[in-house]
Amino acid sequence: MLVDKIPWVSHGGAGTPLYSLDIHPNGSRLATSGSDHKVKIWRLAAVLNVKAEASSKTSRLLATLADHGGPVNVIRFSHSGEFLATASDDKVIAVLELRGGQAQASFGNSDGPNIENWKVVLTLRGHSAGIPDLNWSPDDSLLASCSLDNLVLVWDTVTGQLLHTLSHHTSFVKGVAWDPVNRYLASQSDDRSVIIWDRTTWAPVTHITKPFSKGFVSSTFSLRIGWSPDGSKFACVNSFQSPCHVAPLIERGTWLANKQNLVGHSHAVVVARFNPKLFYKNAEEVSSCVAIGSQDAKLTIWVLHQTRPICIGTKFFERSVVDLAWTPDGYTLLASSMDGTVAAFSFTESELGKVVSDEDLEKTKKELHGVHATHALRFAESAEQQHMEFGEDSPAHVLPSPGLLTSGNNALAGRLAPERGVPSDLQPGPSQQAQAGKRRISPDPIGSVPTGTHLNSAASAKSRPPIPARPPKPPSSLPNGSAAGPGAAAGSKRKASDLPMPAPARRRVTPESLPAPTRQPGSGQPAGASPPPPPLSQPAITFQQEPQLHAELGKEPIPLGDQAEGGSRVLEAVLRSGQWEIVCHSSGLHQWTDQVPAKVMAVAGSLNFAAAAFESAVLQVYTPAGRRMLPALKLSAPPVSLSSDGAWRLMVVCRDGSLRVWDLQALTTHLEISLLSLVAATPAGTAVRQVQLSKDGAVHALLSNRSAWLYHTGLACWLCLADSAFAASPFTSLLPFNPALQGDLGRIQQQASSSGRGLPPGALLNSTGSLRTGLGQGRGHLEANMAAALALQSPQEYKRWLSTYASHLAGEGDGVRLRELCIELLGNGQQSSFDQAMDIGWSPTVCGLDKRRLLQDEVLKRLGDKHQSIRRIKAEMFDLLNSLQEPSTTAPI
Repeated sequence: MLVDKIPWVSHGGAGTPLYSLDIHPNGSRLATSGSDHKVKIWRLAAVLNVKAEASSKTSRLLATLADHGGPVNVIRFSHSGEFLATASDDKVIAVLELRGGQAQASFGNSDGPNIENWKVVLTLRGHSAGIPDLNWSPDDSLLASCSLDNLVLVWDTVTGQLLHTLSHHTSFVKGVAWDPVNRYLASQSDDRSVIIWDRTTWAPVTHITKPFSKGFVSSTFSLRIGWSPDGSKFACVNSFQSPCHVAPLIERGTWLANKQNLVGHSHAVVVARFNPKLFYKNAEEVSSCVAIGSQDAKLTIWVLHQTRPICIGTKFFERSVVDLAWTPDGYTLLASSMDGTVAAFSFTESELGKVVSDEDLEKTKKELHGVHATHALRFAESAEQQHMEFGEDSPAHVLPSPGLLTSGNNALAGRLAPERGVPSDLQPGPSQQAQAGKRRISPDPIGSVPTGTHLNSAASAKSRPPIPARPPKPPSSLPNGSAAGPGAAAGSKRKASDLPMPAPARRRVTPESLPAPTRQPGSGQPAGASPPPPPLSQPAITFQQEPQLHAELGKEPIPLGDQAEGGSRVLEAVLRSGQWEIVCHSSGLHQWTDQVPAKVMAVAGSLNFAAAAFESAVLQVYTPAGRRMLPALKLSAPPVSLSSDGAWRLMVVCRDGSLRVWDLQALTTHLEISLLSLVAATPAGTAVRQVQLSKDGAVHALLSNRSAWLYHTGLACWLCLADSAFAASPFTSLLPFNPALQGDLGRIQQQASSSGRGLPPGALLNSTGSLRTGLGQGRGHLEANMAAALALQSPQEYKRWLSTYASHLAGEGDGVRLRELCIELLGNGQQSSFDQAMDIGWSPTVCGLDKRRLLQDEVLKRLGDKHQSIRRIKAEMFDLLNSLQEPSTTAPI
């Protein structure tokens, strides 16, 4: 192992705390942040390689960013490498993107002009206190942040909208981390708990408290937790197990602490970061590596198949270690401290092991969890890129990936540190012998910046999503032509001839991305193609749903006389040693297990039953105690999803598009339809993202073109609840982003707004053919929301949209529509109360609300005096309301 302190990586000199650091996924840049309110971007090759450091003194620092009004507590690059998220004590999150063009120095910047042009593309405000940590989801579609306001917030990284507020913690939340399988989010708080959140429902899966019961330090800056790269475990921090402070390892699924605690610290452990790579411990087995930092100014590095750390760093820092980052090749670790310094630790293959390839890592995730790692879709930035990635089959049209970083790179050869981390004397020359006998090799140059890599306008930055898939695009070159290639960018010191050539990126082939075949004029068949197979031989509908292997069944009833709250009953499907099992837990305690012979695709249920659907197109239903309630049910095709109404109804959706809702108590079919009619007239490539059964038994569907639909059993057709035009409506901002304030319609529309990520604008603007321009756009949105709230029987949402609609009509002077609305709520004023009561064409209530009360409180009171025609309607309606409220002078005959 070789160690070095990097004295010129600082924020204002010695003693200015460095709160966070992160390494770009392509290994070209290091980002740091500190108490000086700034973010700095450094050339990583100069940090890791002495020759690069000596030859690039004028461009070690690439940019200084001053976009915050307080200390910058955390910085994280997105997995694609295109964005950098920063969070501060000023309660603001900034998302920045590297652009082309001339860079400008930040106001008050004493570091000289910036070389790289980083611009803010999103500003996220929602926290009411400082933000100590944030984390990108594996597919970069979401960003999670935590705060001293006790909340965890989940943001849409395309629109910047706040999607979810997670509020179960009772004290400061200081750490968040996404599961690399993209199914769970973990958060750690000063309330002595870690909460695991289910990404599909955003309900807590479990509260982990036992590791913190014997001791906990509240005076910590942050509590940064981390998942292993295969998602099998995660390391939490700030636990005391006598006689020392430790970092417990929590096993996925059971959520219990592993017997192997990461021990040896005399003060609280505050950061744990897993190496992004797995390593072979022998020919068959693999292991992960994790680094932990503590308030005792020490760090330890563990390879988890060993019982002792491979490195104990005791004399490199004078104050707490607060953040850690690994280079992409997995052989170099950087650490930052409250003392304002950064240290780098380089390892060899003999110390960590041989790296497991990315392909084998993905296979390991699939074997462990039964699904692909991130379920990430790679979205094109533009129509040209969509054509470039999917429209041609030639390798020339496939984006290349960076060369894989090879193992055994001694990134800090020659920087062996003596006591307290002071670097050894450096000797000039391109290739010098270090104390350990290692040789420094000059880095390879990076090429020029590819044209079109960066956006040219803020508008385009907001309109297109990030590219979530790994590996990232070829590394953008650094100015002055002096950064390194894939190996050197991550600290490699191999010669250019020894570096592997970049391999073409693997193309993601999906039904919606296959190029359309050339057809012969008038034939309707592809040129030279044989007659098509029968319709049933090809999938007629595309689904983009993750396997549903976790379900909340409901809250257990509280026993009489018991003061404790009822626990949550959870159903899970797990793969253990090649055997699938259905497992039921209640309040964290195991209830029952059933081994099943086939791969599980979905689970669901309620307190009355549990159900599991298998890849073999079979459904099994269980009693609450785990007995088989019915014989196995044969489905028409392999299942896609299951959903329950929380009582006795179960919905199953199959790959052939069939949808059935059964009443398992009465053993009857409540609904049997096909989803084919829903997607038949949509643009090519439109997929079904989600189908759910609500508590009142209604079926909701979300499509990838940002549309949401409700199946109306009376009309036997689908009703549109949202489409892509809603995002462009001036009234979209009226949607409450706090889940506690949302009704059914708001939740569905919020989900729909994030379901179209990555589609080109043309696809979104033509999803249902609604009007998109002029005054009718906003009015149509309001009318559609009123009708949708009525269809969902959501009274509060109907009242809110009715009030807004009335104000809009009055402001536009639309007396025709306003009069019709008022008459509809009033009823025929020429009839007596008895006649109105007998008139089956008019009901006195809507959504359970009194129509005339709505007219008086939500409509007439919202009408201004801007237009004379509106004033006349207002006076007329008040007169009619008063006359109808007077007692009748004649008795009915």
